[in-house]
Amino acid sequence: MSDLVTLTPAELRERLDASEVGLLIDLREPEEIAEAPAIPGAVSVPFSQFRAGARPDSDYQYEGVVLYCAHGSRSEHAGRTLAAEGWTVAHLAGGITEWNAAQG
Repeated sequence: MSDLVTLTPAELRERLDASEVGLLIDLREPEEIAEAPAIPGAVSVPFSQFRAGARPDSDYQYEGVVLYCAHGSRSEHAGRTLAAEGWTVAHLAGGITEWNAAQG
């Protein structure tokens, strides 16, 4: 079993700048994305679909998947699920809300 890593916005920015994120997943529902745009490069997998069994392509299982949502609770839940399934995974603490606040 892998452990879930929690990232701050600054840590995620560093990983993105260093190309250390294999796959960035936005777990927000479409109406939430309409309110606050996604982080550039993110793939949308709504949490409702994740809960129903949707998973990232297994090619990314060991490549550093990073999850985020609006405030961090759904990404933490999904991250713990993926970590238990053996994925190398992290989630963004505070979600897009903290990301946007950190971008100034």
